Amino acid sequence: EGGSRMRFSIQYQNTSGKWIVIDTVEGFSYVGSYRTEEDAMLAALAQEERTRQQRGTQPSNMVA
Repeated sequence: EGGSRMRFSIQYQNTSGKWIVIDTVEGFSYVGSYRTEEDAMLAALAQEERTRQQRGTQPSNMVA
């Protein structure tokens, strides 16, 4: 399933003790930080849905 890979990933930051959401397409840009893994996952899924809607029905792989 090539197209089903998530654009946003979550990582635990030992230094802050928080979970952060990262946009892996935009050069690993920081999206936000959350107190729990669940909150971070929900935020990542919400961002995923938002970008999917913005993109419309076009496939994510860029074909010129």
